[in-house]
Amino acid sequence: MATGTGKTRLAAAIIDKFLRSNQAERVLFIVDRIELAKQALEAFQLAFRDKYKSVRYKPGRHGEWGGATVVIATIQSLNIHYKKDFTPGYFDLVFNDECHRSIYGELPRQVVEYFQATRIGLTATPKDFLKNIDVEQLSEDNPKALEYRMMRDTYKHFGCQPGEPTYRYSIQDAVNAPSPGPYLVPPKIYKLYSLITKEAASEEGWNVDIDGEDYTFAISELEKKVNVPLRNRLICEEFLKYALKTPDGSIGKTIVFAVSQDHAALLAKELNSFMPEANGRFRHIQPLIPLLSL
Repeated sequence: MATGTGKTRLAAAIIDKFLRSNQAERVLFIVDRIELAKQALEAFQLAFRDKYKSVRYKPGRHGEWGGATVVIATIQSLNIHYKKDFTPGYFDLVFNDECHRSIYGELPRQVVEYFQATRIGLTATPKDFLKNIDVEQLSEDNPKALEYRMMRDTYKHFGCQPGEPTYRYSIQDAVNAPSPGPYLVPPKIYKLYSLITKEAASEEGWNVDIDGEDYTFAISELEKKVNVPLRNRLICEEFLKYALKTPDGSIGKTIVFAVSQDHAALLAKELNSFMPEANGRFRHIQPLIPLLSL
């Protein structure tokens, strides 16, 4: 389901169906970040109110979640004590939120497959690593590469055909939804290409002299290995020029994806220098490393 179309609310409806029809007694909702756990808990408490108890899981502290119907846990916290705290049959229904991430890796996979339960994955961006792949040929040529693809493929993990999820609600569905929709507005894309970006995207890469040494960087390395102040400034200038404004002329709520915590901090500093009247409204968020909040 596309971002913003209510995956967590749909999960709440499915949970309610399972519980009311006695197909489940306890539910596990797995996320891969603490912030997502907090958001899910708030959503479930609002949806269920006093009907079902929803709590966040904390390893080894059974008294805090033992009587809950819905347990929300990060995959990282489950990696620590899941075998000590739960039997394989403790949960009847297990959700993987952002499942293209939370099922990847040996430990997350062991955690998910430990529970003998109905499994449901939720994501806006499933990973289709078997798309346009000749499985038999790759199995002969490079079995390790095939194993890697199969481990990471979201559809394969949940028993679906390549590219065919059990259920799909795309951004086009949300934009074109009849009344009471539409639920999303169509995106407007603005592309900005700086000279540095163009050079870095070329086969030769972007060449620059740093402290007397000659360096060449590819597009994937920009900002990760070198800070380019003029490029940061250009990004901020263009953003302020084209950003959507509220009726009073201020910039609407915005999120900017940066490549690192340092990059987010530099962009926030740059934006604040352009708009001192904002009084530090542009800030980078510590828990979510690649984000800059406005």
